[in-house]
Amino acid sequence: MALPLVSPFGGEGAIHDWNYLLTRLDRLEACRGIAGAVRFTGVFFLLAGVAAGGWLLWWMFRQRRSEPVEGGFEEL
Repeated sequence: MALPLVSPFGGEGAIHDWNYLLTRLDRLEACRGIAGAVRFTGVFFLLAGVAAGGWLLWWMFRQRRSEPVEGGFEEL
């Protein structure tokens, strides 16, 4: 909550939403654990997406080299 809140509709009465949510749920003391879980999940899905993209490129490269494509540039 050290950063100032910025809003296009004015900052009067603005609250930090994570502080508000965790206070209302009476879970403010668990904020570091929740933040760690959210960060871990984000990093996991980021790495999973990169790995899936790499696998897809590898698979496409193998398909391209193993199967000749009919109707390619040679026939134009």
